[in-house]
Amino acid sequence: MASALPPRLRGRVGAALSPRESMGFNDQERRTEMMLELVASFEPEVIIETGTYQGATTEWFADNSNTQIVTVESSEWFFSYAQYRLSQIPQIELIFGNSVSALQELSSNLDIVARKTLFYLDAHWNEYLPLADEIDLIMANWSDFIIVIDDFEVDDDAGYTFDDYGPGKRLDKTLIPAKHRDQLFAYYPKAKSSEETSHKRGVIVLTPKRHKDLLDGLSLLRPTPLSV
Repeated sequence: MASALPPRLRGRVGAALSPRESMGFNDQERRTEMMLELVASFEPEVIIETGTYQGATTEWFADNSNTQIVTVESSEWFFSYAQYRLSQIPQIELIFGNSVSALQELSSNLDIVARKTLFYLDAHWNEYLPLADEIDLIMANWSDFIIVIDDFEVDDDAGYTFDDYGPGKRLDKTLIPAKHRDQLFAYYPKAKSSEETSHKRGVIVLTPKRHKDLLDGLSLLRPTPLSV
């Protein structure tokens, strides 16, 4: 019966009836600790998330920061689910649409672009992987930022899982545009996959030079070369 409903209505019904996830970040305890240290140290003025899904990570950001949060979801079902779940949190703005189009629109907002921004990129489970285009837009329009990419290969720790949809669709360093690699510094989680919980999804953190010293000083990140 529920499958016959329009996607947005099914999303609202699903959010109302199903239990919520206990936390964001794939229920990974080490990842959550890493993100808590990063957010507390970086103190972003705005957080932009692509790939809202059910809104668990979005809600975590709201619980652990006082900043504006903009999150983008392209699935009608998940957009509606997250909209229902997050409707009582005023600091969250939920956008329906393609992440690249949303970033293009946000880049025209001079107030947003001028603020210290944490990007959490997690919109890469459809046929089109927008990661390279997302990074291009960030590099062209923002100067004060840190990027976190979920579901990413940790190439020296095979215990971390990541998204791999075939040639040219593997979430690894080759998807980071070569023209930007000499302007960015990269970090993997300090915790080994054997120390991580739940889905053990990999992650990479990118920063321009202005925040390299900050990330070098964090206890739960370690540097990794961007060369491929």
